[in-house]
Amino acid sequence: MRTAQLFFGQNIGDKPGVSDADFRKFTDEVLTPRFPEGLTVLDGGGQWTGPENKLIREAAKIVVLVLPKEGGDTQRKLGRCVRPMSHASTRTA
Repeated sequence: MRTAQLFFGQNIGDKPGVSDADFRKFTDEVLTPRFPEGLTVLDGGGQWTGPENKLIREAAKIVVLVLPKEGGDTQRKLGRCVRPMSHASTRTA
């Protein structure tokens, strides 16, 4: 079985912004139609050192996608999954 992992931070700028309901809608409308083989969504958290060496933490969603056996247009599908969420975050900010 081939899989891919996608990591989605839930902040918009420096504020929390993507609700569980918003992410569930994104999963239902964007991810599931493109990857009907299956997926798992996990809650997670990320951190990194930002400006001025300040530690920044952020809630995240980790998506494990089951990929089709035949590669075909998998990269294009993955790209099309990431764009809608980043555009939605920009519009909401």
